[in-house]
Amino acid sequence: MVKFNIHIIYTAEIKLKRTIAFLLTLCMLLGLCGCSSGGISTFTVPVSKMPTCLDPQTATAETDLLVLTNIFDGLFEKQNGKIVNNVASDCVISPDGTKYTITIREDSVFHCKTDKEEKYDGKTVTAEDFVFGISRVLLPETKSPYAADFINIKGAESVLAGGDLSGLGIFAPDEKTIVIELENPDFNFKEKLCLAAAFPCDKEFFENTKGSYGLSVNNILSNGPFKLNYMDAEQATIVKTADKNGGLSRIRLLLLTDASAENLYKDGKISGFFSYGNKTEAYQSTDSVSFESDIIYLTFNTDNSYLSDSKIRQALSYYAFAFENSGANKDAVIPAYSIFPNILTYNGKYLIELLADKTPSYMNQNPKDLLTAGESEINAAKSAGLSVLIPLDSYYKPVFDNINQIWQKDLNLYFTVEYLTVSEIQSRVENEDFDIAFLPMSAKSDSVYSVLDKFTQIDGNLSQTVNIAKSLSNPTEAIKYISAAEDIILENAYLTPVAAENTTFYCNSAFKNIIIDPFTKVINLKYVSVR
Repeated sequence: MVKFNIHIIYTAEIKLKRTIAFLLTLCMLLGLCGCSSGGISTFTVPVSKMPTCLDPQTATAETDLLVLTNIFDGLFEKQNGKIVNNVASDCVISPDGTKYTITIREDSVFHCKTDKEEKYDGKTVTAEDFVFGISRVLLPETKSPYAADFINIKGAESVLAGGDLSGLGIFAPDEKTIVIELENPDFNFKEKLCLAAAFPCDKEFFENTKGSYGLSVNNILSNGPFKLNYMDAEQATIVKTADKNGGLSRIRLLLLTDASAENLYKDGKISGFFSYGNKTEAYQSTDSVSFESDIIYLTFNTDNSYLSDSKIRQALSYYAFAFENSGANKDAVIPAYSIFPNILTYNGKYLIELLADKTPSYMNQNPKDLLTAGESEINAAKSAGLSVLIPLDSYYKPVFDNINQIWQKDLNLYFTVEYLTVSEIQSRVENEDFDIAFLPMSAKSDSVYSVLDKFTQIDGNLSQTVNIAKSLSNPTEAIKYISAAEDIILENAYLTPVAAENTTFYCNSAFKNIIIDPFTKVINLKYVSVR
């Protein structure tokens, strides 16, 4: 997570003698501007589509997670790359890293907007609510996309295969204690407990929704400082459940139509927006935070007979690794030297702080010699008919074109160029319908293994190295194997880091203490202060 401070708020007084109609109209206008008025302060967020699934155990869409993050409190939460307690008040991890004993606070309660409000609103959150929520992730009928994140819990594979929950290694010995037993140590497990999938779920309320949990305003029972109050096709309102000094009273989601988020921001109709790419806009009364959200890689289909040879891949990668020999203007790009994004964390620290800088050994060799040796090994001349996929909608498109031209000039290799959108290239690569591709990729979760596991099937040595890292109970020892796994990927040119893409969040300086998740681009507004 990235946290930054922003300050100053506009204030105005609304006389109570005004009519209700006038108050509602004025509040709507002020809400769009993100101002504070009469004790109501609103942060307006632009969204490309309204929420469709607010079941924490299954939701993955950015807008859905935006709402869930602000209306739920999990056991833990990530702030500025660090894991902090939220509903959890204490967590004891066994020396071998396979048992977590978590104690929860006594003051977390549920909130809802429903005809059952009298029964559920204010109900105390118990350990069993977290146990049931995580257990739901592993039930086959839930079809949760988060099942892989929790498959390391003892008995999880059996439950996912259709077994019952009796043997699952998560239980609540009392109302305030959760015990989780893992098959193997996982020093990113607390980070997984920050996911929406680990949010609490009251079993009785869930069953009373009869299959419609999280699908409407009246079928959500959340425990955060906000609750969803209203939603239609164009906007949604999230309101504060209890008064807290200096915080927001309301969050408004506003559907983007014809106008861009940038223009709405300039017109004062929204409070903040994301901008992608290496841009340098400056806006009046604005704070911003930038982070390297994605890495652009050069990747190869190793099933292709020509590209199956590592020396051929190395010869091509020589011109792409961190733009080292691409001829690109280094002032205009952000070179990437690691396969891991800078925002990735491990055992509570940023991974780049734990791994040494490295450059593949082939960068000290002559790429023409590498190509000749590779073609000799496979007994093949230069391959014809291969294509390279280049993102049409990438800030770095001119650089990719330049690398392709150098391949032609220096290596006498000519590939058919296909210009596609990033999403189209991602689809082609996932379906292995490609030869060579420049591909922006994000880690699907804040886990080193979400990157490494993509390549374990193509290299037995890599697979063994990654499995050893996963099995070690000492994180310092495990990081050595993670580093060794990265070496294998870089040296064999399975994946060549080219550039880091920037994401910038611009925000009205009237607000401070916003927290952003670089992976999901979700804005956490629970701790915002306003004047």
